[in-house]
Amino acid sequence: MPTKRSTKNSIKRRAGGPLPIATLVPKLTRKALGKYGFSYAGLITEWETIVGANIARASTPEKLTFPHNKRDSGVLRLRAESGATLEIQHLEPQILERINSYFGYRAVARLQLINGPVQRKRTQPIAKQKPTRKTKAPPPKVTEPKLKNVLQRLGQSIQMRESGGKKS
Repeated sequence: MPTKRSTKNSIKRRAGGPLPIATLVPKLTRKALGKYGFSYAGLITEWETIVGANIARASTPEKLTFPHNKRDSGVLRLRAESGATLEIQHLEPQILERINSYFGYRAVARLQLINGPVQRKRTQPIAKQKPTRKTKAPPPKVTEPKLKNVLQRLGQSIQMRESGGKKS
């Protein structure tokens, strides 16, 4: 007679279908990231959200270390571009506040800054698409006067934005 497993995961899988990958990633990456002191993967994946785009562009977290048998008051080692190190040093209280508010407790007590190049994600620039056709008036199917007026103003606004604020 087959045994019936009554664990939460097996019930959830049967009831709701397959689990989303996002729920499995922390469990799968815990060992690999823990080796480098990142027991919280969110610090790496959400770095730009936590500290802001400007600081994230110039820095990257390298290692998070905690005192013996503790999980608070840690030291976060950051690699930062040489020009940004001074700025990050001055913003340390705000950065620590953002990190700790992200975790919900005082996870990081201080930053250890290391000068060096930061590897950035390579992103492809978005090609500016030209509109296929410029129209001065809304399509003839619009008979409602208020809607026609709104569409005309929208078209003028778009033309102003594309021409750099110059009326044509």
